Amino acid sequence: MPNSLTTSGLTTATQAELQTNFTTALQTIYGANIDLASDTPDGQWMNIFIQAILDIEDLLTEIYNSFDPDNAIGTQLDQRVSMNGIQRLAGTFTITNITITTNQSVNLYGLDQSTQPVYTVQDASGNQWQLITTQLALSTGANVLAFQAALPGSVISIPNTITIPVTVVLGVTAINNPTTYSVLGVNEESDAALKVRRASSVSLSSQGYLQGLLGALENINGITSVQVFENDTSTTNSLGVPGHSLWAIVAGNATPATAPAWNSTTTYSYGQLVSSGSVNYISWQNNNTGNAVTNGTFWGLYNPVAQAIYQKRNAGCGMYGATNYIITQIDGSQFTVTYDSVSAQTMFIKFTATSLDLVHAPNIAAIIQKLPQIFVPGVNTEVNINQLATYVQQIDPNTLVTSAGFSATSTGTYTSTFSPTSPKYQLAVSSADIIILTMILSCPNGTPVINGSGVVTTTDISVVHGGHTIQFTGLGGYGTLTYSMVSGAGSINSSTGLYTSSTAGTDVAQVQDSLGNTATATITVS
Repeated sequence: MPNSLTTSGLTTATQAELQTNFTTALQTIYGANIDLASDTPDGQWMNIFIQAILDIEDLLTEIYNSFDPDNAIGTQLDQRVSMNGIQRLAGTFTITNITITTNQSVNLYGLDQSTQPVYTVQDASGNQWQLITTQLALSTGANVLAFQAALPGSVISIPNTITIPVTVVLGVTAINNPTTYSVLGVNEESDAALKVRRASSVSLSSQGYLQGLLGALENINGITSVQVFENDTSTTNSLGVPGHSLWAIVAGNATPATAPAWNSTTTYSYGQLVSSGSVNYISWQNNNTGNAVTNGTFWGLYNPVAQAIYQKRNAGCGMYGATNYIITQIDGSQFTVTYDSVSAQTMFIKFTATSLDLVHAPNIAAIIQKLPQIFVPGVNTEVNINQLATYVQQIDPNTLVTSAGFSATSTGTYTSTFSPTSPKYQLAVSSADIIILTMILSCPNGTPVINGSGVVTTTDISVVHGGHTIQFTGLGGYGTLTYSMVSGAGSINSSTGLYTSSTAGTDVAQVQDSLGNTATATITVS
């Protein structure tokens, strides 16, 4: 029945149902011959009313759904998950060093004050960067200063791209970032990730239950992924877990909130946390007044992973792993908690980067730099080419991923899915492990040539003859890049890519990676 709230939930009328109801009512008033076609005044009037009702129904449905944490979004989701004792993980800011060159003493104001406008610069993509610490009477010359991204999240800084002043200060003559970021920010936890974590958190109050242990471990700040295997048989299983034991594997670095500061005159009880020198400690004994946290008889370094396992395990349940943590129990006896921290397994990536708009070249440099930061699978998690394509699109929406694959070695067999060789492993990729079939030979003011398939084929540029130079840089590929001349009278340094013109004509330079992938540039020498 439309527009009802029953034990089955909220039901609202559909457009077809509203049209039928309105038509019946109008025919009752004006007769069966009334023309309600969409191109008549009466029909248009009726459809306007129906659309208004549908809009109100959509709003009511959204309000109703927001009471369910699995359907809520944004601020409403934050409110719902707070009932489970958790909150959204906030984003952090990227920090990068920027060189500010001045020809006189200047004052630059940072985020540490609120009376003056914060000195701000930006890159060619519009990302703004704000000075962190105020600099009064900054000396003449080149000054390397720390800047923070104006917006939280994983904002990358590509070298030599932050050159635009937003805050104009007389005396600042040049702005540049010769290096990339020193600290990469973390994106705010997404709605989807928060919903998954909330679903685990409802098990936090349980004990002796696998989901309860998972929830407790996943709720530790800084832990990014968790796997727990349980062997409820009496013999060692195929994973090596002894009988009646569990194997917990965690990824990330646990960073619990700082506990209250330790006070020598305070009486502490077993299990209480205190902080000393920004390090958290846990009390092993009751009534330990005056016992310093450095006294191992009374205090131990707090390990939230081990504590969660200790609290959630079944009585008598064994544990498996390479990391041991000793807990002194309230009766003075010691209990050893065992688990594993994840190990990284190298993963090689291979794909062709093509241009979607057939005008702009794929941003290979940004992909190589940022992909290892955001493409981080969980513990013992399989990856696939659809995930890869999604992450590449996040970095450069103009890049289409084709001919993709994963492999354990650079020259191995590449497959569309790839799994860790052990449950203890977490797949990881570094810049050196990325293979991109499409090579680009980049140079200042060069014009990339993109074929009908969107693949960058060449970079064309003009130069004057007689010893003039162009710095070429190979983007993409794998391993060592080697530069050479395919044709023409010019020369190029095989390792640096510095080209030097000779006589007038047409030169063709080439870059080749360790696996034979190549890219060329045509140089018109006048």
